[in-house]
Amino acid sequence: MICEIYAVNSLASNASRLRSSHPNLAPHYSHASAKMDVQYPQGATPARPTSLAERTKTMTFEEAQETLAQFRDDRDWAQFHNPKDLALSISLEAAELLECFQWSGADLAAANKRAQQGEELADVIITALNLANALGVDAGALVTRKIATNAAKYPPEKARGTAAKYTQL
Repeated sequence: MICEIYAVNSLASNASRLRSSHPNLAPHYSHASAKMDVQYPQGATPARPTSLAERTKTMTFEEAQETLAQFRDDRDWAQFHNPKDLALSISLEAAELLECFQWSGADLAAANKRAQQGEELADVIITALNLANALGVDAGALVTRKIATNAAKYPPEKARGTAAKYTQL
């Protein structure tokens, strides 16, 4: 696939850029650990704010991982961010998100909790990105690779309009 070739060619440069921009991020990341990565046009990455409080724009996965690593390091929390505890925390944060929908009955009851749902979803995403940092992987590359895998498993001509698993298509 063309996207695979394009993405694989960009992997090494993005992994290198990730390591050089934050030495604690992706220490074990290698070409073998992920086949795809998102490549941004040269010069498209805006200057990084100097403090977390200055961040107001939407971040890329890479920027989010860097920001979370900075947030963690500023508080000396790396000692608590081991893969096991972060994986457990994803489940706990997901349970808090589920509470937003518990006993809602109708969709309207859940729709009235959009702000709380967003807060809890952000906690799940942040914890997942912290786990990606702890594992030394590029979250953007993981998501890109998984989307490509799912696209191959679920081609539109077979999967459109059905909830069947790919093995049943």
